[in-house]
Amino acid sequence: MRIAILIPSRNRPRLLLAAITALHEMESGENEVEYRVGYDPDDNATRECVLGLPNTFFIPTDDDTLTIGGIWNNLAKRYSDADIYSCMIDDAFPITPHWDKEMVRMAGLYEAFSWYECSAPKNIGYPTCTKAWFDKVGYIGQDFWPYWFYDSSFAELVQFVTNKPVPISHQLALFSKQEATQNLRQLDHWWGFFNATRPVRVAEAYRIVKPDMTLEEFTNSRLRWIALGEARDAEFRGTKIAAIESARAVGEPSARYLAAFKRSEEYLATNGLKLWQGVEP
Repeated sequence: MRIAILIPSRNRPRLLLAAITALHEMESGENEVEYRVGYDPDDNATRECVLGLPNTFFIPTDDDTLTIGGIWNNLAKRYSDADIYSCMIDDAFPITPHWDKEMVRMAGLYEAFSWYECSAPKNIGYPTCTKAWFDKVGYIGQDFWPYWFYDSSFAELVQFVTNKPVPISHQLALFSKQEATQNLRQLDHWWGFFNATRPVRVAEAYRIVKPDMTLEEFTNSRLRWIALGEARDAEFRGTKIAAIESARAVGEPSARYLAAFKRSEEYLATNGLKLWQGVEP
C-alpha cells in the first residue's frame, strides 16, 4: 500500500532528519512509504538537511496556510494519491519495527485511527486515516489551531461519526520529545475556542454520516462523547492550562499565529459562538 507521512517543519533540521531517518529505517520494505515535508520557502536549512533522503518530498507552504493543521491538510489534499495518510511531527520517533505493516493492518479494520504515543499515552496525537475517510470528510482535522487541538478535533470527529472510541494500536508506537513551541500561547483562548466549536464538529459528523434523523436527534445520540469532552474542558480550565503554557511556550508569536488568532475571533463573532460555552472558570 502507499503510505504518506505528513510532516510540517520549520527551523529544526536536525530533529527532522532524525525523525525521517528513524521512520525509514524501521519500515518493513513491503509498502510504498513517502515522507511529505511542509516547509516555508525561506527555510533553506530544513530543505537542504534532508536532500537525498529516500522517498522524501518537499512541499512549500503558502502565506494563507496559518496553522500546522492547515499544512497537514494541504499536504494530503495536494497529493491525494495515497492509500493511508498519517500526521507526524518533527520530534517524534517510532519504536515499533515494521510500523508500516501495523498501519496497513489497522487501515484494514478502521478508516481512522492513531499511533500510540508512549510519552503521552492518553493522547490521540497522530491522526491517521485511509483515503476513503479523507475523501468522505474532505480533511483530516480542523485547521483553526496554531498548535494542538488539530488532533483533538480529529478524535472528536471520529467519535461523533463512529459513536466509538478512537482506535489506537500499541503496536504502532512512538515517542515524542515534546519540545517547546513558538506558537503555544494564549492557551485559555484556544482551549475555549475548541470548547465553543464542539457543536460544529457534531454538525460535521451529521453531514458525514447522513443519518435518518434530525441534527438534534443525532446530537442526543452522541451525548456520551460530548460529555467526555466537556468534562476534560472543565478539568483543565484554569491552573492546569496556565501550567502547560508556562512550561512549553517559547519566543515571540509568529505573524501566522497572530493571523490565526484574528481568524478565530472573527469565526466566533460570525457564528455567534462564545469561548468556554457552559464551562465555569
